[in-house]
Amino acid sequence: MQMITVDGHLGRDAKIFASANGNEFIAFSMACNSRLKNIQKTTWYDVIIPSADRYRNLVPYLTKGKYIFVTGDLDVS
Repeated sequence: MQMITVDGHLGRDAKIFASANGNEFIAFSMACNSRLKNIQKTTWYDVIIPSADRYRNLVPYLTKGKYIFVTGDLDVS
């Protein structure tokens, strides 16, 4: 298992979705900016939180432009 920690700004509001089997999850995108010399690079991450019930109360606060810090499992598939 690979773990990742990123910080950045939300690219869109977090939303609650339902999978085909009825499980709910929270999804949003976030942008992480880095700079090497005078070149700025933005890396986008799609974040999925599988247990929507546990984190449902956070969704109203996860709005576009907010700065957040995320740690979790990395899936590059």
